[in-house]
Amino acid sequence: HTWARLERLSHERPVMVWFDDVQWGADALAFCQYVLERQHHTPTPVMFVMTMRNEALVSRAVETELIGELARNRRCRVLDVDKLEPKYTEHLVREMLYLAPSLAHEVERRSDGNPLFAVQLVGDWVAGGKLRFGAQGFELKRGVNAEIPDDLHAIWRERLALLLRRRSTDDLVALEVAAALGTSVELKEWYSACAEFGVSAPPGLTRDLLETGLAVQTDYGFEFCHGLFRESLERSALEGGRLEQVNAACVRMLEGGYPDREFPFSERFAQHAIAAGDGASAIGPLWTAARARIDRSEFDVALSLLDARDELLERHQ
Repeated sequence: HTWARLERLSHERPVMVWFDDVQWGADALAFCQYVLERQHHTPTPVMFVMTMRNEALVSRAVETELIGELARNRRCRVLDVDKLEPKYTEHLVREMLYLAPSLAHEVERRSDGNPLFAVQLVGDWVAGGKLRFGAQGFELKRGVNAEIPDDLHAIWRERLALLLRRRSTDDLVALEVAAALGTSVELKEWYSACAEFGVSAPPGLTRDLLETGLAVQTDYGFEFCHGLFRESLERSALEGGRLEQVNAACVRMLEGGYPDREFPFSERFAQHAIAAGDGASAIGPLWTAARARIDRSEFDVALSLLDARDELLERHQ
């Protein structure tokens, strides 16, 4: 249906599609491959722009394989985006973000050419009500801590701390469960997985996520506003020693809600089982998922799933 819609739009004008954070988007990558294959038969004026972060690919075997296949296609170009030159960083911070000179200089120095850091840092200040408009641009309010974090995760941790300042530890765990479920979260699954962990996911928490701009509403729940926020929640679970327990709760939720373990739940079950430290339970579902991917002609994804299965078989012989 998505491709049919793009084809219709392309009859009127060329189409550009942007996929962000494809290091977590196996489905988006597989869709791009499907479109490339169709171009041999019915050329269509559509261009896909995909952005990703290399460091986030470390534990994403399926996405790594798909990105490699796309990169080897003659119709694709890979562009490495380096940090901004000082003059462009200065332009971004001083003109686009319109900060006062002294504050702008500090952001320029700490961001070191990383535009995402600069934009998200200022966004964090805006969300926290830390800025005021002065004679030379935006400046920090009196009494506000001017310390700038060292990395992007520190920014998101501050946003998380602001969200949870009047909430219990259970609410942090509930958010960690949501992050484990993926970028898009169905409320029914989230509530069930939280119950399996032994915490509740109060409706007010969802409202606060939406009102603070940390998530956007979908038909069945919500979607995290940025992959880094979700990644920071996963890091929180890891540092708190809860990551395996969180994923084990997701496994139990899937077992209770989808007992037949058909695709795509077989693939999700396997991913959570592996993250929960129970690789042996993932062997069967990986086979089911790989067969389903083959039936859909998604051979690269299927091969990655089979590779993961072979590795588990060797480990649990």
